[in-house]
Amino acid sequence: MTKFRNAAAVGMMFSGLLSGWAHAAGPTQQVEEEISVRGICAEDHVGVVGEYSGRFWRKMDSRGNASAYGSVYTFRMPSGQEIMDRVLNPGKYELPSGITFLSIPFDTLSSDEFLSSGLTDAKDGERKFRATCRFAVTERVDKIREMEEYKKRKRESDKDGGGIFQDMLYFLKRL
Repeated sequence: MTKFRNAAAVGMMFSGLLSGWAHAAGPTQQVEEEISVRGICAEDHVGVVGEYSGRFWRKMDSRGNASAYGSVYTFRMPSGQEIMDRVLNPGKYELPSGITFLSIPFDTLSSDEFLSSGLTDAKDGERKFRATCRFAVTERVDKIREMEEYKKRKRESDKDGGGIFQDMLYFLKRL
């Protein structure tokens, strides 16, 4: 009888954790759109241009507060000559490996091409510098529509008695 009570208690805790997780992942913060970009960037103090690609996200919470942010990284491998130059001239300027963008105006990402300023990723404790980039959108994914599809499937699953495990399977299949 004790084993049964312990198993029931563990099951109730597990169920409570899952229901808390599902509630925490609710509609308070929804991803409206995920945007893939490709473009050119230069640190403002140097002006050397490099090619970058990455992603931006636009979010809106249930109160209508909007935010947009993202990051990009270099997508070109250095040639053998460039690697030798780095070894022989360690003080020579190198393009930053990545640039982070925080607090972008929400409507900036509505366009198929846009200009934005961000901060470079620091290496080994170096200072971060402001960089300006010009991007072209390569792909847009509407996450709100995916969330609505999930909610519809969840309602249907709950009617059929599927529950949380059907939800987990749905998300695992999406990965």
